[in-house]
Amino acid sequence: MNFRPHRNIRNLVVALLFAGVVLGQGADGMTFPPLEEHSRYTNDLLTDMKWAPGQSILESTCSSFNNYSDYQVDTRLTGRMKDRLKEGAAKFFFKKNKRVRVEVTKGNLNQGAIVVRREDGVVRGCGGGMLKYVKLTLEEDSRMLQLPSGHSIVNADMTSLLNEVRTKIKKGSKAKISTNAISGKYWKGPVKVIELDEGSFETITDRIYINPKTNIPLEWDVFKDGSLISVTFFDNFQSNIGLEDSLFDL
Repeated sequence: MNFRPHRNIRNLVVALLFAGVVLGQGADGMTFPPLEEHSRYTNDLLTDMKWAPGQSILESTCSSFNNYSDYQVDTRLTGRMKDRLKEGAAKFFFKKNKRVRVEVTKGNLNQGAIVVRREDGVVRGCGGGMLKYVKLTLEEDSRMLQLPSGHSIVNADMTSLLNEVRTKIKKGSKAKISTNAISGKYWKGPVKVIELDEGSFETITDRIYINPKTNIPLEWDVFKDGSLISVTFFDNFQSNIGLEDSLFDL
């Protein structure tokens, strides 16, 4: 369906389509109990933890993802954007040459919406439900595609995220990994924890929970000014499964 509305109408359509692409309905107020509870719980689990240098583990994980031809994973996200708490879930597909497909599986405003980053870099999207036939081209850095972590949804593949961490380390951030695995209610088995700190005051920016056998991230927490702003879980990870090229076109 070709759709070339007036700019103001187009902006309204984009807002309706993608206001809840990965994130569900917001909640007013400046307190975020789910994030606060998660932060307290995980901080308690890490009390008195001993740490070792973590850069080599990050490099190994990054190398593994660079060698995957494709992968898919189920994601669950809770985060804050300004004064609202956002929650949602999606299936995330990745294939070489930065091809991405995101299918929203939970989101009160737009369950069923799809966003695709094609091999030529063009980002396309369509809404869920009755809007599934309305397809639009979007800018990669559109605020409509921004996650609470600050990343665009089409640049939230694991390779891009890990490369960003590597860049932070080159600029002076420090990575460390827990010497022991921990168990808790958020994961199906024991996990090891990688923390990324920046600045002379060792302010945490990222906390990554990995499967100690595979080094695959199971959870990624993002912090701002020392406070937790985003929690993303990765479930049912599968790699090199032969995803069809047509999946990344819209």
